[in-house]
Amino acid sequence: MVQLPRKLTVALGHAETPASFASRTAYLNGRSARDFCLDMGFQFQHVVDGRPEALERLAHCGRVDLDTISAFAFKRTGDRSYEIRGERILRSGLARSRVRVPAGKLCSPPAAITIFRTTGYAG
Repeated sequence: MVQLPRKLTVALGHAETPASFASRTAYLNGRSARDFCLDMGFQFQHVVDGRPEALERLAHCGRVDLDTISAFAFKRTGDRSYEIRGERILRSGLARSRVRVPAGKLCSPPAAITIFRTTGYAG
């Protein structure tokens, strides 16, 4: 597995999703998220779906802790459903630019949560 030089990586934000992290890392490297992930040997959709092997590769190449980046991963549980930190979310609750979920189980206290847009900036 390839590990990027530090100057080609970004810091993982608090409560940032792996997809957001991959997108920001790709942007820094002048690639789309899909192309960046393919260059690194995995598929962006697998990151979006929370597949463990893709998260492991992303963590390694991006120089971040696997447990930390996995903590806010959306895991596909069905054709139209995901789970994040024990909360079930239907695909209709997801949008490309924002994620709408109840904050109660995501972190404590709920007011402390920051959800990043796919661009990586707090919304």
